[in-house]
Amino acid sequence: QKPSVSMFRTAMEKMKLTEADKPYIVMIGNNLKKDVVGANRFGLISVWLDWSPRYFHSVEEPDWEPDYTVKTPEELKSLIDRLEQECVEKKALAKLIDRKIEKMAEAFSDILYEPDETFLKNMENHNLAGDDLSRYRFWEWTQGVGLYGLWKLFQAEKKEIYLDILKKYYDRQIAIGFQDVKDEYYYENYDLFTDVEKVEREKKLQETLVQIKHRYGKNAILKGMNALDFATAKKRNTLIGGHNAY
Repeated sequence: QKPSVSMFRTAMEKMKLTEADKPYIVMIGNNLKKDVVGANRFGLISVWLDWSPRYFHSVEEPDWEPDYTVKTPEELKSLIDRLEQECVEKKALAKLIDRKIEKMAEAFSDILYEPDETFLKNMENHNLAGDDLSRYRFWEWTQGVGLYGLWKLFQAEKKEIYLDILKKYYDRQIAIGFQDVKDEYYYENYDLFTDVEKVEREKKLQETLVQIKHRYGKNAILKGMNALDFATAKKRNTLIGGHNAY
């Protein structure tokens, strides 16, 4: 029942519409409290037919505010024609943006595997390194920010092409950096003085801490010294690779 979002979601599912279609869906209704509020909360375009004496005629809450108001059938038709034209233009622009983003992702995937000497040469050619080129040798900050951007892009677009780039890169890095890593369960060594129960308790404690931080964030558990005035752990836990990134 309106204004519950479940009604709008069900209608979208029946029509095989997705989140990407929301900017192009128009909800037309004569009730501010139900029709307009429901559309606004669900992220649709809201149009209020202000011609019925039965319902509210003043906005009492912020989410009662319609995107458009019409008072006659003629005004509604004119508005729909205009919105349809705007939707066509928005979709064309969205396709153009998608193509450019995909080309950018393709170009970035090449940079990920670029030899260090090539990277340094490009920095020098574009005068991006200043006088000391050597300080950028083995520098991976650029790739790190790009990879984070790809992950955010995948979260927003749900396109497998972006996730595939990430998987390919990290699978390669893991293969390079952890070739001889063995499962400690099979290869752990203890001496005669090792307190095995203490070791197991510590393992369980560390696993629990990781699970809590993974679920509630890195700042869910901190040491007492992290509450000191000049402590940096809380701030750094919100950064990407020690840098501000969004």
